[in-house]
Amino acid sequence: MSDRQFEDEEFETSAPRARTASISTMGQLLLQGYAMLADSCQTCGVPLMRKPNSDEIICVNCNLADDRQQLPQPAPSTLALPLGIANGNHIHEEEEEEEIEAAPRPLRERTTPYLLPEATTTSRNAGQVDSSQAIADKMLEGWALLAEHCPLCSTPFVRSRDGRIYCVTCDLYAVREGESAQQQLNRAGAGLSSTSPPRISASSGAAVPSSSRNTIQVYAEESSIEDNAAVTRNIATAQSSVAARLARTAAALESATSIEATAFLQEIQACVEALNGMRALLS
Repeated sequence: MSDRQFEDEEFETSAPRARTASISTMGQLLLQGYAMLADSCQTCGVPLMRKPNSDEIICVNCNLADDRQQLPQPAPSTLALPLGIANGNHIHEEEEEEEIEAAPRPLRERTTPYLLPEATTTSRNAGQVDSSQAIADKMLEGWALLAEHCPLCSTPFVRSRDGRIYCVTCDLYAVREGESAQQQLNRAGAGLSSTSPPRISASSGAAVPSSSRNTIQVYAEESSIEDNAAVTRNIATAQSSVAARLARTAAALESATSIEATAFLQEIQACVEALNGMRALLS
């Protein structure tokens, strides 16, 4: 074997080993800003590197073997930074914990009030849905929705077939100003109307349930339903509830027996009447 062939074989076997041994060094130099070039060293086959902000080109394998002391010492690898950062964060967290423990107690409780508006809004929305559902249920039982609202909660009044005026939210019956509950019932039975605004009442002898006897005397303000946003929202939500019930009943009617169909038709008629009544108030 000639010397040239021997040198070629030695180069072919040594080049991969040189590349493997130089990978860690190249990685450190890349972290320092060195650029890896597309050209390789003619001696060892390792990719050449160019110093940052310079035209000087080096081979990490050959140059480091001969001039290791002249090359800049690799800066601490950034691979070690997470540990340092973690240690720093750990110390920082300990300092923060000490500050929190030393802080006055009211500082920890300052975030509590910010949660209250959201909780209050959620509770109010739930109450509105419950009131609207109660209005819908009453109307499907034959009660009429009035163009007057409760002065305590702005919920629209409903009137029973015998003439009683009721607030579903407060669970209270109301009588019109200047009338007793019995007079109101008598007037309703005679088909008469009154322009006096209802007032919440629980006078003795009034034909109202015992659950509404513990009430206060509050007179309703004379204002149209359209002027009160809370009232219109209640009615709109009640409309949605009745419409949903109408859709369910209509779907059930398709597979109902003849006996069930009669009850379903009556419920559909009640839904339509309730929707028409609410639509008339909002129109």
